[in-house]
Amino acid sequence: MTEPEILIVVDDRPMDVKALKDALKYEGLSDEFSVIAVVPEEEHKYVEGSVRQISLGLAEHGPRVAAILLDLSFEEPTSRDGGLWGGLRIAKKLRAGRPTVPIIAFTALPASSLDLRELTFSDALDGVLPKRWVLGEEFTADEFRRCIRMARERRGELPPRDETSASSRVGYTG
Repeated sequence: MTEPEILIVVDDRPMDVKALKDALKYEGLSDEFSVIAVVPEEEHKYVEGSVRQISLGLAEHGPRVAAILLDLSFEEPTSRDGGLWGGLRIAKKLRAGRPTVPIIAFTALPASSLDLRELTFSDALDGVLPKRWVLGEEFTADEFRRCIRMARERRGELPPRDETSASSRVGYTG
């Protein structure tokens, strides 16, 4: 049996990380994917602390890391936007040093949000995994795998697959 791929999940709400782990287990994906949680450090060091923790996880697990699932909003009172886009700042810093690691927004913001759709077309993010989708009945093993695969394809880790309607699937925008 091969070791599961690693998902590095960055979220300041441990209950959301637990919900993802539970959903993966329920859908029979816990043998394929293992979750490493990164909880942002002190409020004035969220970005730097998270980047440091993620970098350590990437150094330790290397090619086993399938993707980084990144909450976009943190309660970061010292930032100009109140932390609304702290996750995007983390993604941009990671992208500068590690251009091929797939980064997927793991967010409670609606996937249909214009801002969120525009973000996924940036170089920082490779897709969206809505939290309400993970917690709802729409979550399936196939859709989750598709979301991860498409993010990896976008980063050039995998050759593109011919899926004509893949970009319109639940759980992926990009």
